[in-house]
Amino acid sequence: GGGFPPSILEGFVDFAFEASILVSGNGKDYVTFPIVRNDHRNNILHMTIAPAEVSEHVAREAHELAIRLAKGFELAGTLAIELFITKDDQVIVNELAPRPHNSGHYTIEACSMDQFDAHIRGIAGWPLPKPKLLSPAVMVNVLGQHVEPTRALIATHPEWNVHDYGKAEVRHDRKMGHITVLTDDPAKTVADLEALPMVEHIERQTKQKDAIRAALADCEEFISAQDLHRRLEDEGSKIGLATVYRQLNALADAGAADTIRLDGQQLFRLCGDDGHH
Repeated sequence: GGGFPPSILEGFVDFAFEASILVSGNGKDYVTFPIVRNDHRNNILHMTIAPAEVSEHVAREAHELAIRLAKGFELAGTLAIELFITKDDQVIVNELAPRPHNSGHYTIEACSMDQFDAHIRGIAGWPLPKPKLLSPAVMVNVLGQHVEPTRALIATHPEWNVHDYGKAEVRHDRKMGHITVLTDDPAKTVADLEALPMVEHIERQTKQKDAIRAALADCEEFISAQDLHRRLEDEGSKIGLATVYRQLNALADAGAADTIRLDGQQLFRLCGDDGHH
């Protein structure tokens, strides 16, 4: 009733961190991989730490939840379950991905059976051994803007297991590959990876994107990249015009900003909070 269309209401989740767990099945038997911690930047998976440092309660809850879902689906293949872990150790399902998953790439080097082998064995109806974590691991994604800096550093990092997906077109924010590091000290490995130039670039890019979006939100009318760049300069920002233009187009491509062309100029305006254009 009430004249409203069918809707899904989502409550705000004050989570401590994001995690995920993989479960694989052959239609009757089901096995899980370890729960891992995930760090996202700009809504893209940046880093996965395996295993996640969680209580026995959280690890058990994630495993039992994954098995219940797999049995309910009569799962054949691999399912990734994205999770929120709350400050009081609740395990909440965020999203289901019925396939091998980016957060499971660490399994290629770190587990006795990787997520892809488990997926194929499950689809074929073959027996599924319980995967064993052979070593803690950290996986970091390589996006389009990180390809060249990553390639320049490969020779000096023998500990890296580098996966280049061989995509023909290198694009900004496109996943082009990943690096997995097997480690006895995940915290140190995370710190080492975060100190790399390509990761520092992600941090800088995130701050620039937030500043550009905030400046655009202050504009009631359509504005050009040049005029927005001048506004940012007046506020003391040192973001270049090319970056402003690229980020505005990224907002438009994501449906977060409207764009029109007037008198030969491309103009932008942020969409409303309700998502309407």
